[in-house]
Amino acid sequence: MSEENNTEEPAVPPVPDVPTYLVSALQLLRRWDRESYFEAHGEQAKPYDPSRPHQPWYDPTAPEDGDYVFLGFDPVAIEIREMTIPAAHARTPNLTGEYDYPKYRAVTTPAIVQFMTGGLQPLAARLLTTRETAEALVQELVDAGIVADHSIEAMDTPGSTILWNGEHRRIHVLHRPGLKSTINLGQLLARKNSGGTGHPGDWVIHEKLRSIAWVVDQPDEGIGEVDTPIPLRPLAKGERIARVGFGVVVTRVPEGADTGGGFPADLRRKIEETHAQVTRAPWG
Repeated sequence: MSEENNTEEPAVPPVPDVPTYLVSALQLLRRWDRESYFEAHGEQAKPYDPSRPHQPWYDPTAPEDGDYVFLGFDPVAIEIREMTIPAAHARTPNLTGEYDYPKYRAVTTPAIVQFMTGGLQPLAARLLTTRETAEALVQELVDAGIVADHSIEAMDTPGSTILWNGEHRRIHVLHRPGLKSTINLGQLLARKNSGGTGHPGDWVIHEKLRSIAWVVDQPDEGIGEVDTPIPLRPLAKGERIARVGFGVVVTRVPEGADTGGGFPADLRRKIEETHAQVTRAPWG
């Protein structure tokens, strides 16, 4: 049995020097999972996108836009046929499995709080945001229908002075008309990343506490999804797809061999042996 293509960029595999082999021997690109992708690239593949089929491959040479046309195996029709997907999809794998969102940590700050008594203490970094981040957070609340009229204010801590020491973030708070309490947007940012930095979710109003809460989405890991077929080379002369029991293999008939309208006896024997290896059961 031949091995799958294990290269990063498309590479045309040779015709195996055996009479039968798996369709995967025709693959132009390697198959990835989350573990192998991380080992090869030193970073995680992007989270699974449920709007796309599971795609355990990618072609770094694909164009950035337009269509990507390739030959793929159709398991329903039991044939290799031309397929088309967006070129942008071809450049990025869509791997099933859990994405590990990194734990959120507020970046430390050099800012110091100086009290009227003369005492000093570090300023809590979790209270800080940039103006841009503060405005983006509030816009999310507006889009969710949670906040309407509002204002954003940068403030100091009561009864003290902040020595910023080059810190560009500030303590931004959200004011809402008619409400005395304010919302610290640095703490709101930490709440948004409670499931990990970048973990998707939704802003809601906590019914009992009447406070703004972030509900983390349950990830769709795509388990059980049908694959986007891996691109294949065309069948070479003498190769054909054959159904063997519950499986499918590629058979190669030597040039000039007389099949008598079917498989030669030695080829039939090889097919039976291949099926036994794949299914771990006698062919029948």
